[in-house]
Amino acid sequence: MITLAISEAAIQCGVTEATIRKWVMRGHIEPVRRGAKPLRFDESALARCAAERMSSAEHARLDALWTQVLALG
Repeated sequence: MITLAISEAAIQCGVTEATIRKWVMRGHIEPVRRGAKPLRFDESALARCAAERMSSAEHARLDALWTQVLALG
C-alpha cells in the first residue's frame, strides 16, 4: 500500500490541504492511521474519493449552466 502525506494528497487531488482535512472531517476519506500525526492516506482510496468529489463539483457546475441555458431559451 502506498501512503501519501496530506501535502502530497492535496497535490494529487488538485485541492488544498484544508480541503483534504474537510474531506476527513466529513467522512469522505479515512486516514490510514486516524489520530496519527501527520495524517497519511492510502493512495488508491484517495484517488476514488477525489474522483467522487470532483464528479459532484462538475455535476453542480453543469446543473447551473443548464439552468442558465434554459432561462435564455
